[in-house]
Amino acid sequence: MRKFLIYGSLFTLMVFIILLLMPSKRVKRDFVESKAIFPYSNFFYWQKRKIHYTDEGHGTAIIMIHGFGGSHRNFRKINELLKKDYRCLRIDLPGFGLSEPLEANGQRYHEIYIKLLTAWLDSLCIDSCYVIGSSLGGYISACLSVAAPDKVKRLVLISSAGYESQKILYNLKYAKKPFLFILKKKGLPLTVSKLAAKRLYFNPIYINDAEVQYNNWFWNMEGNLEAVLHMLSSGELPDSGMIKKIACPTIILWGKDDKVLPYTHLYMFQRDLKGAQTALIESCGHLPMLEKPDITYKYIHKFFGANTENIRY
Repeated sequence: MRKFLIYGSLFTLMVFIILLLMPSKRVKRDFVESKAIFPYSNFFYWQKRKIHYTDEGHGTAIIMIHGFGGSHRNFRKINELLKKDYRCLRIDLPGFGLSEPLEANGQRYHEIYIKLLTAWLDSLCIDSCYVIGSSLGGYISACLSVAAPDKVKRLVLISSAGYESQKILYNLKYAKKPFLFILKKKGLPLTVSKLAAKRLYFNPIYINDAEVQYNNWFWNMEGNLEAVLHMLSSGELPDSGMIKKIACPTIILWGKDDKVLPYTHLYMFQRDLKGAQTALIESCGHLPMLEKPDITYKYIHKFFGANTENIRY
């Protein structure tokens, strides 16, 4: 623990110094949109905010929900594989990617997300779908399956949040520190985005510099950084007890070398979610759908195509 505290303090000091010396990295929303909007991009308005999503392919709908600090681009590789047989929709949660931030106004964030996702599906006239969620998006996906069991028919959790969050999110207390006012003013350095990317992968050869730049733009886009820091300082943690309420067929995938959420959490899900399928992916970090897309696709495609009507979950 002492070693962890020392490293955390040194990292914080390094970030502080970088922020003081660097020019502003904040970017306008229209600039980022000019770089990151593609033909498959769409927007819908919810609570007077513009929410971005992609829509590709045909067939049974699959919605994909990214994790904290991520975006729809986290699923770009698995999307290319799945859209041959399914209608694939990737959403940017408010304050992430190309979606505008929302005011919490005293509500818990996961409750806001469930209302948003339900409204989004209704706007697309999607009565039922499969759901893939990664990290924080895994927990949100699980919450959606409990809140709207008629809509979520199958659930894929990839390195999902849900357990021991108070340990995992220890360093987030720094979101309340005064130096983050500088961060709000000058933005997140590209160097920090690169360091964060290294923590997400087992093999750094899979880190894509262009994607790191996209992610850095998303963080620094006007409104997003403030919303993310507010979320960090809220102190809201996942409710592990909710996981036992999941009723739909579920598969849980995890990178064996995950540095963000240890693979031992898979066994906690397995303990509380009786009947769920599980798979550990070797030599893989926190984002199997990016680092090992072919293997991840095989598990997901087989799971979606399996006959589970007679299996009790």
